[in-house]
This record gives sequence, structure tokens and C-alpha cells, in this order.
Amino acid sequence: MAKKANSKKVQATVAASAQPAHDPEVHEAKEKNNKEKNGHKQKKQFKELGKETAAVKQNYDNPDPEILEVFDNPFNDKKANRNNVCGTIHIEAPEFTTVCPITGQPDFANIVIDYCPDKLCVESKSLKLYLGAFRQLPEFHEACVNRIANDLIDKLKPLSLTVEGRFTPRGGIPFWPKAFYEKSRK
Repeated sequence: MAKKANSKKVQATVAASAQPAHDPEVHEAKEKNNKEKNGHKQKKQFKELGKETAAVKQNYDNPDPEILEVFDNPFNDKKANRNNVCGTIHIEAPEFTTVCPITGQPDFANIVIDYCPDKLCVESKSLKLYLGAFRQLPEFHEACVNRIANDLIDKLKPLSLTVEGRFTPRGGIPFWPKAFYEKSRK
């Protein structure tokens, strides 16, 4: 009898594992049902946020700033920020990779971004995709940091921004280029 019950468990496990890992139609139906249960419908604001990673077409050699998505700075909400707190945002991307334009060897870095937003903040998944687009790009450390800083400044128009590339040493010498920006006060 125990052998028969055990056999049924094995069959159920095999049947469950035979189902596809991710059925987009089932996933969408579940999401819609969850939103209706919670009594609200979410406004579709971001293109990539919430998508399955496999569904996102990744680009590894063209860091296009159009990938970057933004949202309103929550520190500007007068009701939530009744004491006029000046918010700063610190981001670290420890898995940044690019390629040396001379040797073709990979360069690894922790990209550290600190900024004081004005009206906009960067959405994290879009930033991840943007930084991932440097993976096969042949560019020097300094050029990567400069490009990231300028693209973020153009997109966010922050009050201030610092981008530092903490690159893994090559030849025993660490290079940590840093770009700094502060909005002029006119």
C-alpha cells in the first residue's frame, strides 16, 4: 500500500515537472487576477520593469541612453517631504564589465553613482540594462565613466552627480576614474 502511494507521488511530481516553466498566457492571467483582487489597476509606466529577464532583449555593445527610464523624484512630494529633506541616491553596480579597446580583454568594475535628484530619478532595471550594454563595448575606463555620467546628466538633469568606476587592477595598478557634475546656480 505504501509502495502504491509513493508511486502516485512520483507520478504527480513527474506530471508537474512536465509543464512548461513559464507560460506567458497563464502568467498574464494571474497578474490580471491579482490586480483585480487588490482592487486597483496599475498604470503601465515602465517598459522593462516587471518583465521576465528572458523576455528582455539584452544589448551588449551599445549603451544607448534611450534605455534609461525615469520617474518623478519622491523627495519633491510636499506632503510626504514636509520638512524639505534633501535626498541623495547612492547606487552601486558591482558586476560592470567592458572590454579593453587595445587588448580585447575584459575589464571589471564596481560602478558607483551618487546623485542629488532635481525632478527625476533613474529606474533601477533600466539602469541595469544600460550598464549591461557596455559588456562587449571596447572603451577605456575613463571613457566609460564619462559616458555614464553624461548620459545620466542628460536624462535626469540632477542637482549634482558623481560616477566612479572602481576597476579591478590590471598589471597591479587600480584605475578609479571619477566624473563629477554640479548644476550651476544662476
